[in-house]
Amino acid sequence: MVETYQSHGVSFEYPDDWEITEQQDAQEVTITVQSPETSFWLLTVFFDRPDPEKIAEAALDAFRQEYEDLDIYEGDDNICDENAVAWDLEFRAMEVYNSAWVRTFQTDLFSALVLYQANDLELEDTTDTMRGMTRSLGYYYE
Repeated sequence: MVETYQSHGVSFEYPDDWEITEQQDAQEVTITVQSPETSFWLLTVFFDRPDPEKIAEAALDAFRQEYEDLDIYEGDDNICDENAVAWDLEFRAMEVYNSAWVRTFQTDLFSALVLYQANDLELEDTTDTMRGMTRSLGYYYE
């Protein structure tokens, strides 16, 4: 079954057996959707609308600092009818290969970071789900 998240001017669909959490401060909100295993999908909404390129670079820098064996590939994506800055990542953590996808974009209401990640053991089962969550992402005026 599918649930719909709708708050803070954003909406998306996610599996009802995945756990959703939210953290908020004055300038941003982060919504994390965790699979029953280790895969996760994360959306951070920046209400002060920073440059998507800078958001993506900060995310990539965090991965670079954490993982020595990191491969970064330029991606291509469109989210909420906006061209997204897109990077696809591959790295090894705790003897397991992982993939992550970094997507940033800007609307007239906010800038956003979408980050989703899965290890190779779950990749086949969760990647389409997380891509579907990204495709379902929408925004609205409150």
